[in-house]
Amino acid sequence: MYAIEAKVRVFIVLTMIVTFISSFFFLNLITAFLLIYLYPTFLWSIARSMGESDSYTSVVVQIVLMTMFYVLIFALVYYDSGLISAGKLVEIPFITAIYFSITTLTTLGYGDFAPPPDIRLMTSLEAIIGYITLGVWVAVAMRYVSELSEKKKQIHEHNREISHQHLNEKKDTPEDANDNKN
Repeated sequence: MYAIEAKVRVFIVLTMIVTFISSFFFLNLITAFLLIYLYPTFLWSIARSMGESDSYTSVVVQIVLMTMFYVLIFALVYYDSGLISAGKLVEIPFITAIYFSITTLTTLGYGDFAPPPDIRLMTSLEAIIGYITLGVWVAVAMRYVSELSEKKKQIHEHNREISHQHLNEKKDTPEDANDNKN
């Protein structure tokens, strides 16, 4: 089982490296294909971690790193392609590309920038990934709350059993027997 998990993690890292490199040198469609190809693998890895781990820290770290990776890759595409501002295609600083990537991933979109026609598919892809990622966050939070509720229920039941045992032991003490004789 651990061998498969290790192979998947190596695959993810290698694909991330290839995607990162492709965002500099290749067409945006190749980068988009690699991002689409990699996303289900990320989700599978997160699902496996949720099933095997009692701690949600590793799951949260995986989601945060995945989100940061996608923001970075899309920002590189936007930085390379430029954005439309006030009706003109402009070169943008990298920090602006990150800003645009985050507002696109979160589907916030202030309207101050727009993608040029050749990368509109990329912005749509990023928005879809943002929706799915939000769903993953909600699923992780709901599972965490559900498990906390179940643990609280188990603790309550355990405390009730101890309380009943203590009351039964108290009734069976010799003092109670002497009180009953008098």
